[in-house]
Amino acid sequence: MLRICVATAAMLLLGVGPHQATAGATAPHAIARPAPTPVHTDTHPHLLIRQRGGHYAPGSLSRLPRSEANQVCLAYNNYWCLKGTRWEGQVRVGKQRLAVFDNGTQAARAVALTLQAYRFKHGLRTPRQVMTRYVLSAECRKGGRATPGCETMWQKVDRYAARIGQALGIRPDDPMGVFKARNVVDRQRAHTLFREMAHIEVGDSVRVREEVLDEGLRRAGIAAA
Repeated sequence: MLRICVATAAMLLLGVGPHQATAGATAPHAIARPAPTPVHTDTHPHLLIRQRGGHYAPGSLSRLPRSEANQVCLAYNNYWCLKGTRWEGQVRVGKQRLAVFDNGTQAARAVALTLQAYRFKHGLRTPRQVMTRYVLSAECRKGGRATPGCETMWQKVDRYAARIGQALGIRPDDPMGVFKARNVVDRQRAHTLFREMAHIEVGDSVRVREEVLDEGLRRAGIAAA
């Protein structure tokens, strides 16, 4: 009788009920724990990757189709495919005279300054006006839609202006309302414009992070309200 009581007490100490078989008992220190969630170390610092559900989340360009992952503007940290000049943070001029930036925030700064110049130097206010200068060569702009060899580019202007207008909730020939003053933008509308322009250039599979856009504006000396 004493032996039975001792055995029962031992089973209770181990967390095993008196009616459970002791052969399957597991000591507390051997209890299985859930495996830790894998940590991806290849997360892109400037971009979010579109997921199957359509939302954007941190990820790696290696998960994109090769045709998209190998885009030259992505490799150049130049998500707006800006031409090379003497941009701050530009390390060299690459293929197609594109700027190669040290990081994405420098590219965001460059596009912020570009759009600021469009608005206050050239008086461009609408999606169509902005896309006309952004997309077309000087020859195509000067000669108009009838210029030989420019028809395809003008079609792109129409398509891109419609896309940006839709994203901003306006028509292609309405004012965008991005700049409140020379050095102040509406943050949400500026993000929308920058994001859609980047989608036009590098596709919808990636999205520039909001903190990159904010830092680009800050470096350009433009406040976001």
